[in-house]
Amino acid sequence: GVALVLAAGVALAGLATATRDLARAWRDSESLWTRALAVDPESAFARLSLGAVRLDEAARATDPERRRALAEEGRQLALSSFDLEPGPEPLVNVALAHGILAEVEPRLAPQHREAALRFAEQALVRAQRADLYEPRYALVFGAHLFNAGRHAEAEEMFARYTAERPADPTGWLDLGRAREARGDRAGARRAYEQCLRRAGA
Repeated sequence: GVALVLAAGVALAGLATATRDLARAWRDSESLWTRALAVDPESAFARLSLGAVRLDEAARATDPERRRALAEEGRQLALSSFDLEPGPEPLVNVALAHGILAEVEPRLAPQHREAALRFAEQALVRAQRADLYEPRYALVFGAHLFNAGRHAEAEEMFARYTAERPADPTGWLDLGRAREARGDRAGARRAYEQCLRRAGA
């Protein structure tokens, strides 16, 4: 417990320095993709990219109504990108948008979580069928399974991700959370230890 908290503190210390640079990058990205979309309204990539910027903003916004508006805009941009060029990436962003909306619209949270799970699964399946699979699709699907309370299935996805990307501490952290939620404290501890090791703590 303490070691994990200390590791998180070390990781967070670097964020303070990076925040200003990231904020400038997000503003620049917003200008870039807004302009790109104005020049070519039928660009699926510009829609996807601007939608990703909106979802980044939504994830960091503190005002619930602003979070909701940004998440909804990101969702609509991702859906329109998918309509132009069907692929797994827009579906990942739609799932993320529903995950954020579940937090800011508590009365609709079950429907949003179900939608997030459905889109994340579709992204994984589509990526596999199109030979576009990357391990992060399993990680994303696992996260939405976890949020839906399906911890055993989430553990399977996180275990798959850690097998495919063993150097990434994120997968080990998520695997530990899934095991802990299932009551497997020993397994959770092993995963958390791997997380700390991979994070260099």
